[in-house]
Amino acid sequence: EGDWTKTYNGFFDLLIMRHVVEHILHPIDALTKIAKTLHSDGIAYIAVPDMMRPRVKLRDYEKWWEYYFRAVHPYYYSKETLFTLLNMCGLEVLAFGEENDEIWCVVNTKITNQGSKERTNSYDEQIRVLEKYLP
Repeated sequence: EGDWTKTYNGFFDLLIMRHVVEHILHPIDALTKIAKTLHSDGIAYIAVPDMMRPRVKLRDYEKWWEYYFRAVHPYYYSKETLFTLLNMCGLEVLAFGEENDEIWCVVNTKITNQGSKERTNSYDEQIRVLEKYLP
């Protein structure tokens, strides 16, 4: 909540949100703010459980602590719903994968916070490494 993005507009080079987005009550508002905080060369790593591949029984009352649908997850995402959400928030998927019952992606802003989207040599090198080592 609040307008904290003014302080951090274009500030972050890297954000890591592993198993965070499914806990956000207002994901469009939150991710739009997060997109504003990324530097024009910045990237974010986002991973969520894959709703299409639950790793436990959907209704296992004996092992209730492993119950898939939980109140702490107000939203569940498939690859399509996650990517649509990210697109709505001004984030572009650069790379992604579906493994270990989760969806992960590397994103950057589609419209930068600082004008044109010029990538530095460092950024280009990071993307080259990611493309080389990520499936």
